[in-house]
Amino acid sequence: MHPIEPDRSLRHQPDQPVGPPQMPYLVAYPPMDPEPEPQDGGWDLLVKLWRRKLLILGVVCVCGGVAVLAGQSLAPRYEATAEVLVGGLRPEVSRNSAELAQTNMDADAIRTEGHVIASRTLAEKVSKSLALNSHPEFNPSLRQEETLAEKLGIAAAADSLGKAAGAFFAMFGGTETETDEADQSEKRAPVVDQGSRIVSKLLSGLTVEPMARSHVLNITAAAGEPELAAKIANRFAEEYVLHRLHEQEGAIRRANGWLDERLTSLQTQLSEAEAAVEIYRRENNLFSVRSETVVGQQMAELNSRLVEARSNLAEAEAKLTHAEATAGSAGDAESIPSVLQSPLIISLRTEKSGLERKIAELRAEYTDKHPTMVAMLAQFSDIEQGIATEIERIIAGLRQEADIARQRLDRVEARMGEVETQMGASNAQTVELRQLEREAEATRAMYESLLLRSKETAFQAGILEPGAKILSAAVVPGSASFPPKKLLLVVGVLAGAVIGIVLALIIEKLDNTFRTPEDLEDHTSIPNLAVLPRTARRWSGRCDEVVRRPLSPYTDALRMIWAQLSLENRKGDLPGVTLFTSAAAGEGKSHTSCSYARLMAAEGKKVVLVDLDWRQPTQHRLFGEKFRRTDMVNLLSGDVSPEEAVFVDRQTGLHVIFNGRLGKSQGRAVQLDRILALLRTLSNYYDVVVVDTSPLQVTPMVLHLARAADRVVMCVKWGSTRRQAVVGEVRNLLRVGVHVSGTVITQVEPKKYRRYSEGSSYYARTSPVMRSAA
Repeated sequence: MHPIEPDRSLRHQPDQPVGPPQMPYLVAYPPMDPEPEPQDGGWDLLVKLWRRKLLILGVVCVCGGVAVLAGQSLAPRYEATAEVLVGGLRPEVSRNSAELAQTNMDADAIRTEGHVIASRTLAEKVSKSLALNSHPEFNPSLRQEETLAEKLGIAAAADSLGKAAGAFFAMFGGTETETDEADQSEKRAPVVDQGSRIVSKLLSGLTVEPMARSHVLNITAAAGEPELAAKIANRFAEEYVLHRLHEQEGAIRRANGWLDERLTSLQTQLSEAEAAVEIYRRENNLFSVRSETVVGQQMAELNSRLVEARSNLAEAEAKLTHAEATAGSAGDAESIPSVLQSPLIISLRTEKSGLERKIAELRAEYTDKHPTMVAMLAQFSDIEQGIATEIERIIAGLRQEADIARQRLDRVEARMGEVETQMGASNAQTVELRQLEREAEATRAMYESLLLRSKETAFQAGILEPGAKILSAAVVPGSASFPPKKLLLVVGVLAGAVIGIVLALIIEKLDNTFRTPEDLEDHTSIPNLAVLPRTARRWSGRCDEVVRRPLSPYTDALRMIWAQLSLENRKGDLPGVTLFTSAAAGEGKSHTSCSYARLMAAEGKKVVLVDLDWRQPTQHRLFGEKFRRTDMVNLLSGDVSPEEAVFVDRQTGLHVIFNGRLGKSQGRAVQLDRILALLRTLSNYYDVVVVDTSPLQVTPMVLHLARAADRVVMCVKWGSTRRQAVVGEVRNLLRVGVHVSGTVITQVEPKKYRRYSEGSSYYARTSPVMRSAA
């Protein structure tokens, strides 16, 4: 039998169950989620932005440069501000004293004054005083600028076209008609005064704003020249102060004229009214003292005397009544107020008290019939008789006082009646006199008020204040207010930062590739074996790396693959066969399998590398060989012997079986049972059989080979292969019962890889098998 004759026992038997066998190692892998939900926190967001810092910085620089260019290209504008106090302290001429009073103006009044400053009337005065019509900024006709046609050098061509058009219309007799229409359109067009345009442009650059909680107005003028801006602001302030002064002068002149006319008329009326009052007084004998008539003063005096007489009479009668009521008993009579106030009564009562004390002392020794006691009692009786006599005299005096008070009241009432009769006769005359006096008084008050106001206005004309003054004149600005270059730069930088951050996040969101071993393991649930960095050389250099630099990170990563594969205790249908595949073309599986095979051969193992990529064979180019006639197709068909088909690498002793592209008539020679028989035969002669297959998306034969191989390694290109493609092909392998030993990330750029990996090493985490062995 041919050495590679397929073993019939490997063929599928009808009595065997169809489908993948139940493999216990599949249970160790958790179910895959092709679209895991991201759990990014704040730190992950910062990490993403840090990875794209160069992009963000570039966008910031571009936007900042655009902002700087915009600031340099815009025409500069300068602003100057003058401060004007509205109202404030001024002499108060409405009083006799010249004290200072505060002019009260509310916020609305201050804003109204701001509108006065920004009025066209005041702007016309400023324009004339500064002769702005001779300034190129306000008079466009004075600007010496090239037109667009002159800048582009087509002015002569435009003139020639105009003449040609005129000649064309003249040929058809349309020149006169066009000229007439142009003349009529010029007549219909509104004539815009140049002064009105200057005023409008002047007001467009003027801003009047009140300062917060004050009577100060800020007058800000903007112009293309700093000196002109200061002149305009100061001139507006001066014109406003003069405007206020002229308005007050005109108001005072009009008030004085009206007051003079009214004073002349009122003076005549007042003279006539006072003369009529005096004549009426003389005719009716209505003399007055301090604005009162004689009868009125007598009546007032009699009223006061009448009140006094009635009060005295009431008081005298009350004393008399009380004295008469208490005169019956001696003890009560002595309590009369007049009795208590009598000096004689007081003296007698004192003697009586002393005598009573002596009598009390003598009674202790004598009886009442003793001569001394009789004398003492007789003296005591005389004192009591004197007190009673004095009391009767006092009561008689009270009775006489009451009679006198009654007589006085009668006389006052009689006189009161006479005066009332006289006063009633003159009431009608007094009423008419009061009317005349009120009219004269009103005329006099009006005359005095107008006379006082006339004097005040005359005095105010001498010390007239405009009610506004310039607090601070505008100074020439040292820098332009527009364009705000710093603000534009800040806005440009911030906008660039925002745009850069958004672009960075969008790029990160659209990055649907694998960047870290952890990410690959999370999506495929398969351990990662190694991370292979990109080397400097492309073709032969990639495979020569393991020979020329045996201690390089690339070589160490390949050793990590061998270490983890050798510790995996699994035997497939083809023991010792390690199959390298990928989801799509260009993943680096051919270079990885070549480097892996050369490394194993260099370390003393008997290794053969088999190229089974039928669509795009690559191994012959990696070794610098051309297409050979004695390739895999010829070997499978039996046209050549294995010795003729094997290529020997001189540097490492590696045996390689190259592959060639299939022709139209060679498809039948490629049979799965022959390939499996070849691999089984090779596994008997070699320690390691490395198989480079086609991508999983290219041919379904890879699924059969992967199921029969001892170890399957999936190669994934760093930052290139789409996640869905890798996850889908891994799922297809697991679905048919293929045990994928691990994945390898290829063609990693070290500098960029450090942006995604927390550590600086190129190696991935060790597999669970490696950790358990440790």
